[in-house]
Amino acid sequence: MRRALALLAAAGAIGAAGVVLAFDPDQPLAVAAAVILLAMLAGALVGLIQPRRGARSRGRADARIPRRAAGVAVIVALLLTLRVADALTLITGGFIVGAFVAAEIILSARPSSR
Repeated sequence: MRRALALLAAAGAIGAAGVVLAFDPDQPLAVAAAVILLAMLAGALVGLIQPRRGARSRGRADARIPRRAAGVAVIVALLLTLRVADALTLITGGFIVGAFVAAEIILSARPSSR
C-alpha cells in the first residue's frame, strides 16, 4: 500500500507541476486538473505520513489510513474549488473542515461493549 501511495504522490506532484507550468490558468480544464492533482497529492502524502500501529492492532489501524487519506483529499479539493470560485471564507472553510473532523471522530470511536 505504501508503494501505491508513493506512486500516487509522485504522479500528483509531477502532474500538478506540469499543469501549472504548461497551461494558462484561464483554461477551465487546466484549473480543474490542477485542483484534482493537488488533492490527490495531499491525500497520498497523508496516507504515507500516517503512523502504522503494531501487529496487535494492525487491522483496525490500517483500515483508517485510506479513509483519512481520502478525507484529506476531499477537503483539499473542496477548499481549492471554493478558492477558485472566490467563495472561500473562514466560515465556509471552517464548516467543511469541521464536518470532516466530526465524521472522523464518529467513525474512529470504539464501539461500547456492555
